[in-house]
Amino acid sequence: MDVVCSQVVNDTLNAIRSGVLTANGTDDAMDEYSVLEKALGANCTDWWLSSINRTSMDFLGDDTGGPNSSFSDKEENPSYFSRDYRLVGTLFQGLILLVGVLGNLLVVMVVYRTRSMHSPTNCYLVSLAAADCVVLIASVPNEILSYYVIGSQWIWGPIGCAVFVFLQNLGINASSLSLTAFTVERYIAICHPMKAQSVCTVKRAKKIVGGVWAFAFCYSSPWLGLTITEPIHYKGFQTVERCAMKLSREEYLGYFFADIVVFYLVPLLISCILYGLIARVLFNGHFNKYPEVCRHDNQSSVDPTKSSRVQVVKMLVVVVVIFATLWLPYRGMLVYNSFATMHSKPSFMDLWFLMFAKTCVYINSAINPILYTAMSIKFRRAFQRILLCGRSSLNQQRSPGTQMRHLGHLA
Repeated sequence: MDVVCSQVVNDTLNAIRSGVLTANGTDDAMDEYSVLEKALGANCTDWWLSSINRTSMDFLGDDTGGPNSSFSDKEENPSYFSRDYRLVGTLFQGLILLVGVLGNLLVVMVVYRTRSMHSPTNCYLVSLAAADCVVLIASVPNEILSYYVIGSQWIWGPIGCAVFVFLQNLGINASSLSLTAFTVERYIAICHPMKAQSVCTVKRAKKIVGGVWAFAFCYSSPWLGLTITEPIHYKGFQTVERCAMKLSREEYLGYFFADIVVFYLVPLLISCILYGLIARVLFNGHFNKYPEVCRHDNQSSVDPTKSSRVQVVKMLVVVVVIFATLWLPYRGMLVYNSFATMHSKPSFMDLWFLMFAKTCVYINSAINPILYTAMSIKFRRAFQRILLCGRSSLNQQRSPGTQMRHLGHLA
């Protein structure tokens, strides 16, 4: 359908604009929508309306750019997403938002309220959960809203435009850096256990998490001045605003490529190298040569074993692999469109693929709590205590006297 309609629409539009195709044999050309509707039929007309639509600019990057855009200069035909597009986007992304926000908040609550889970690794997981919450809250509601407003309408004004785009980038960058930080922490804890005695501590982990967020904040802060709201004139409607890039897309290419290198390629390269070294230590028998000095979320404080470390490393490897996989469609599209812009070629903006790429990013921000539950016994038990309102169990962990009585009873 897309290929056929694309060719037919292009031929029809050329005929309209050249004056070849008019209405009812008169000299006055009809507007493009009316002529297309008569010449193409409903299917291709709906496809055309969906194709000319562009959602508000977000962290995925819109190809429309800045004050030079034609949106400011002429009236556009009003456009909306198709019913199927709205339904699919609202259903899947709404579910992801609900599961992701609740799950990540639960991770933060579990680690905060469970003293035995106050470990360096879990500090980074809390940072990751907070970053994922920021991404979901700053992105998904506006994405779903865009399915139901006219064209690219933005309703939050210029301040909202800058703040939402900044928060999206802040959450994305902090998430990637948090993944890298706990990969390095696991490498030191397992491959250099003697050094880990002074390096792998909760206090140091909190300082590193603070540095991660400070760097992400500074790196993302230019977006507070790189966005703008500009008017769109739709036929038959009052002028509305859209959130857009302040400059032309070409002037953002360096920033886009820096994002890909710093927050995608470098973290993946570091993770591949360090997890390879960790696997060599764990599976070549070097593990037993070293004493335990850094505890993590799946490790018994009384009888640390090799299998417990293998379990937590597997969980973290899965998190990194999923991060790489789910971000690939968006990153690939961004690279392609950036090179297309450099060579003055049309960008790839298929709406269904765009929804797919965005949804993959949202899933990445929502799936980690599910992985912790599936792969970590300690997380699973802690989640159950919170969900079942097991306050007595948590109080026993906090009260030394109660904890001793509980242990005596178990013995």
